[in-house]
Parts: sequence; structure tokens; C-alpha cells
Amino acid sequence: MEFLLREELREPRNYFVILRSIAQGKRKFSEIVNDTGFEKSLLSRYLEILCSLGYVEKEIPVTEKRPEKSKLGLYRIRDRYFEFWFRYILPERSRLEIGKSSEVLSAIKETFDQHLSFVFEEVCRQHCLNLMGKNLLRFDAIGRWWEKNAEIDLVALNRDNREIIFGEVKWSKHPSGLDILDDLKRKASLVDWNRGKRAERFMLFSRSGFTEALQRKARNENVLLCTLDDIVS
Repeated sequence: MEFLLREELREPRNYFVILRSIAQGKRKFSEIVNDTGFEKSLLSRYLEILCSLGYVEKEIPVTEKRPEKSKLGLYRIRDRYFEFWFRYILPERSRLEIGKSSEVLSAIKETFDQHLSFVFEEVCRQHCLNLMGKNLLRFDAIGRWWEKNAEIDLVALNRDNREIIFGEVKWSKHPSGLDILDDLKRKASLVDWNRGKRAERFMLFSRSGFTEALQRKARNENVLLCTLDDIVS
């Protein structure tokens, strides 16, 4: 990792601090400022460089009309190798260097499922793009949506016909039930995009499948259900 960054950057140590902060869950600009101690103007410049190199991405709710002026931006590491290294390897470097790799592995396993849940969200988003390529879905923008007290994992917009697709992603060891769909509908009602004039559709993605009750309701309401097998096949 040091070699990769030293090839691209003049002050790799400062970027290390920023990337570690983001990997540890500090995604708002204010959170990164507080965690790293950098001045706002300096941090803005560093983040702009990381974004231009493709290492970091500033994510904006997909429904924002003027994303360049949005105050809801969140930063994330785009490269999964970078994210894993800065989340798990850099903080445990001293223990790895003295041969305590089994202890580090045990520590990683404690939160690795949470890490994979974010990876699964990206996989599901790519699956939607694949479905669009097969003309099974139609949209011209896809991403996430959030506000202060709510978040939706996947939202796809078709501005031509005012159709919006809401998707929930569950990386759980248990089948998803009716409560998942009900909660998604509740959060969808909070989204202020062509409210009252739009056509809505719902999608659920689940690592461990769905309960029979949810499958019956999905058939009646034309909810698209995607299991892990559907996505990787």
C-alpha cells in the first residue's frame, strides 16, 4: 500500500491519515476534520486529489436536484483493497510485524460481516445495472438515498416516466421477512421526488432468501426479490 501511494502522492502520510479515517467509518467532511485534525481548506484539497485519483468518492443522495451544491455528501473509499487495508491492516500493523497474525485474524472476523454488507450493496447495485442491460429494468440514475434519520440502500430513477425503484439490501444469516418490506415502504414515503406523481416499485436483496409470507406478498404486489444465487448466477 505504501508503494502504491508513494508512486502517486507527494505527502503519503497525510493521505494515510485521511484514508484510515474514512475506512474507520468517518464519512462526513466534519467527521473527517475532527478525526484527522486537518484544517478544512487543507482537507478539501487532499480529498479532491484522492477523488481525482479514483481512490475516494464523494457520494450524494441520488435524488438531489443539484448534487454539486448538496450538503449531504459522504466520502467512501472506492477500491476494496484500499478499504480493507486501511480498516484492518494498518491499525494492526504492529501486531502483524511481531507475528501475531492469528490474533489479528480473530479481530477481523468480529466485524468482517459488517464489512461484507457494504460490499454486498455494491454487488446488488451492479446486478441492477446487469438487469438494465437485459432490458428487465429501466432507469437513468442509481445510487443511495438518505436524510437525517433514514437511509435507503438502493434507489433508481427513471426521469422520463417518473418511475422510482426502492431497494433494500440485507446481508443477514436469516431469511428476510415482511417487516423488511414494510420498513422500506415507510422510508420510501419520506423521499421527496415527484411525490404524488410517481410510479413506485420495490426490490429486496437477501443473502439468506425470504420467508414464505414475504414471497406471497411479493407475488401479489410485483415486488422483485433477489437472492444471493440470483445475483451471482
